[in-house]
Amino acid sequence: MTAPAKVLEQARALGVRLSVNGDRLRYQGTPEAVQTILPALKEHKAELMAALLAANDPGARGYRWLVRQPSGESFEVCGLPEPCLAQLWARYPGAEITPLPEATTVRELPSGLEHLLARVAERYAWSAEDVALARAACARDPFGHQEMFVAWLAEPWPQAIKKVRHA
Repeated sequence: MTAPAKVLEQARALGVRLSVNGDRLRYQGTPEAVQTILPALKEHKAELMAALLAANDPGARGYRWLVRQPSGESFEVCGLPEPCLAQLWARYPGAEITPLPEATTVRELPSGLEHLLARVAERYAWSAEDVALARAACARDPFGHQEMFVAWLAEPWPQAIKKVRHA
């Protein structure tokens, strides 16, 4: 994970909200939280501003997103193909949506997960490109994808996706 990504993650954990206003990096949070993270904000200001501006590009795509509903509920959304910010804004009106850093990848998938991936790809006639995208996603989140693949093998596609989204 890059240093700016770590700072963004730390800001989220501390409850500090970051935004860009012109050439200024804005932050909002408790005084204690702001004082804790302020040195890192100053050190990585340019990279943080670039990441925040990119996150507000409606065409920006990402695998992991944090959704904060107006009600205060927060949850993570992951998707393949990677959803763009405009799609998430449409699905969660009024929510604050920010990209999350990529999880650390693993070099090789566990053999059981590779086997599940092969079975799902065969069942749903995935192209080589689909399999490559799924393999990369599995490397980012092996346990979540193992659950999803088992669900897809147990039921027809639409019901399985519905169950995974609501789990």
